[in-house]
Amino acid sequence: MAWQTYCVGIAQFIQAVGELARGLPSPSVVPVRQDDIVATQVVPPFTMALLQFLPGLKPLDLTFNNVTVPTSLINHIRRFRGGQPASTTTVTAFEAVAAVLWKCRTRAVMASPEAPAILLFVVNARKHLAGVKDGYYGNCSMMHMAMAKSGAVANGDIMDVVEIIRRAKERIPEQFGEGSDMMVRELSDGQQVDGYESLLYLTSWRNIGLEEVDFGSGKTARVMTYPQRMLFSLLEKTTPICFMLMPTKEGARVMSGCVTPNHVDAFHQEMLKLNANYTAT
Repeated sequence: MAWQTYCVGIAQFIQAVGELARGLPSPSVVPVRQDDIVATQVVPPFTMALLQFLPGLKPLDLTFNNVTVPTSLINHIRRFRGGQPASTTTVTAFEAVAAVLWKCRTRAVMASPEAPAILLFVVNARKHLAGVKDGYYGNCSMMHMAMAKSGAVANGDIMDVVEIIRRAKERIPEQFGEGSDMMVRELSDGQQVDGYESLLYLTSWRNIGLEEVDFGSGKTARVMTYPQRMLFSLLEKTTPICFMLMPTKEGARVMSGCVTPNHVDAFHQEMLKLNANYTAT
C-alpha cells in the first residue's frame, strides 16, 4: 500500500528475524504474500487529504524533550468518566494520555477559544481491511482525527476531552465509506487551521511490538525514536508531534516535540497542574 509508512509491519518483521536468530525453525507468524488483496486497497480519502495538507504548513522551531504522564493520573482517568466510575466502558491508556497531552498543550498555546483544536493520530486499520491475514507483514495504518473548539479542549473537564477522543475513534470505519468526505470537509470548510496552534499529532509506540524483539540476549530495554533522522522528517518540521513510548512504573513516557521554546515552560506547568488537581481528589 502507498500508505504503509508506519511501524506495525516492520515490528512484526523484526520479531520474525529475532525468532530465526534464536534458532527457531520458522517464525511464529508465518509470512504470506497478499499481492492481490493489497493491490485492491487504496489510501482512505481523509488520510490522503492529511498527507497532502500537512507538508504545506510552514516550518516550526519545535523543542524536543521527554515528559511523563504519571501512572496515578492515568489510573484516575481510567477509573472515572463524567464523575462516575467507568463500569461499562473502560478508558484505554492511549485515550487517557492523549487527553492529557491535548488539553495541556492547548492551554499552553491557545490564542482563541473559538479556533479549532485538532488531534491527529495513527490507527491500525488491519481489522477494517477485508482479507488481510495475520501473516501479512505490511502495515495497515491510517490517519484519523478528533476535533473541537480550542476552548472546549483547554477549559473542559479532562473526562470531556476523553469523550471527544472516544467519539472520534468510533468514526474510524467511516474512512472506508461515504463518511470520509464529511471528515475532509470538517477539516477544511470554514476552519482557519493554524499549523501550530490548531494541530497536535500523536503516535503511540505502545502496541507496535518493537519491545518484543529478542535476538537472543533478551527483549528490548527501551524503544524510542531519533527525531532528527526520523522517517517523518518533513512532518516533524511542520506539525507539533508527540511519541508515546513504552510505559514504565512511573507512567507513560512521551517524547514531545509539540511546542516552540517560548511555550515549553507553560506546557510543563499545565501538566503539573493537571496532575495535582486530579490526583488530589
